[in-house]
Amino acid sequence: MSSAAIIDFVEELAWSLWTELGVPGVVRNHRHTVVDPEALLVATPAMVWGEPRLRELAYGWCAVHSERTSTSRLRGLYAGLPGGAQAPFGSFVATLRQGGLVRWSIPSDEAPWRDQPLVRRVSLDLSRPALLRLRMRGLCGVGARADVLCELLARQDGWVTAADLQHEGYSKRNIARVLSELQDAGVVVGHAQGNAQRYRLASPEELGGLVHDAGLAHPPWRLLLGIALCALEMAALEERPLSIQRTEAHKMAERVRPLAEQIRLDLPPATRGEANAWGMMVDWFSLQLEGIAQGTSPAFRVGAAVGRLVE
Repeated sequence: MSSAAIIDFVEELAWSLWTELGVPGVVRNHRHTVVDPEALLVATPAMVWGEPRLRELAYGWCAVHSERTSTSRLRGLYAGLPGGAQAPFGSFVATLRQGGLVRWSIPSDEAPWRDQPLVRRVSLDLSRPALLRLRMRGLCGVGARADVLCELLARQDGWVTAADLQHEGYSKRNIARVLSELQDAGVVVGHAQGNAQRYRLASPEELGGLVHDAGLAHPPWRLLLGIALCALEMAALEERPLSIQRTEAHKMAERVRPLAEQIRLDLPPATRGEANAWGMMVDWFSLQLEGIAQGTSPAFRVGAAVGRLVE
């Protein structure tokens, strides 16, 4: 495959997820996969830079539905973006703020877009299975409580600590407070193991019934979209000298290997000493993105463990 395939699959993925969120589109490969609005938002400007129509539709969605998103989570996920993806999101937010359309406080000095897009009204159908996170916010309000419950629901009977969830965009202290309050309310049960306090849902079936969770996959979108952003970094090296391609491809293989292990993707190839390391990694990214974009990846297996970022 070529680097053009990477761009095509990334755009197909973005269209599918945004169509679930309500923008007018025809690609719906993730009807039964829970969408993560903030993880998608922070990655989108870098993913669809060459797709201005979707970029403007996402802009319109934010202008109309920004109150359904968590500002603090956006800040946390923005801080964890690769450097090359931070600038596009910073400009995206600056443009929205310039138009007085959102109150998101993102620590970025990026300039807004030259032209202010027209705001297209975007409907939102919360009955769509993929919008479970937004239904949970309708139940619990926007903030850490709703997102912690979604993460616990994804893990069903699995035990987690506050540290396991801190990479989801909230501080460890905030998550620990929410878990403790949920335990006091009897929504979760907890026990001490060593120095850590572990928690799980007391009745995942009951909570899942309230938000219509049956049969849905809860993939770790923060990591999967991170794979997409890494793939775009590889594609951007197409015109660089072979020596640079080879060096950067090997670095990338080592960087994404632990992520692939966590989220059930095939491991990247062994690239050390390979003259065509860049081509090998482009092929690997293309194959993984094809499954992610079309909703067939092992990462979407219902009940699959949710990955946690390896530092």
